[in-house]
Amino acid sequence: MEVDSYSTARRYPQILISDADAPVQYGLVTGHTILVQPRAQINDTFDYPINYELQLCKLRTWDVNNQCPVYDLYHQEDASGKILHLAPNDEFADHAGADHPVLFDVFASTARVYLFLDGQPYGCADLPADAAPTGAVTVTWGDALYHSAVDHTYAYHAAHMQIEQQRHFDNLGFSSGVAGPTWDETRLPCAAPIKL
Repeated sequence: MEVDSYSTARRYPQILISDADAPVQYGLVTGHTILVQPRAQINDTFDYPINYELQLCKLRTWDVNNQCPVYDLYHQEDASGKILHLAPNDEFADHAGADHPVLFDVFASTARVYLFLDGQPYGCADLPADAAPTGAVTVTWGDALYHSAVDHTYAYHAAHMQIEQQRHFDNLGFSSGVAGPTWDETRLPCAAPIKL
């Protein structure tokens, strides 16, 4: 997906890959869904950093205040889960703007997910058993906006889009049966499976 990706903790684009029946949002509790989105952390006066998130929704709903379990792709951890340092990937906020399209590429299998940001490797995650969608899946592109009257926005959004949202999606597409990407696991090791 290519989309302008100005994002806060309350407004962000999404990709959902799911084996739940359409409309996916209403069928999440009956399926397995990989959810990809940029979402900022709420702070007192601004929302930063913007995390490029990979979430897994297994037989459960998702909502803006009830997010699914999420991988930490912003940091690198040791085997015990202790944070060692920031991951050597781009800051998502350096790509996100109201007038700049960001390219999201997701390579997903039942065992592993790779995320690319504007054509560059961003993060990789191993999936827990029975967590990934299987069989026939749908790909949904969407946009979340909630409680925007208190959103930390920049001047343009505060003046023109405080209670509404606008996204420009382009180059939407998906393919099945493609090989996984080339990946340097010494630089960006795959995150361990998360607990669901």
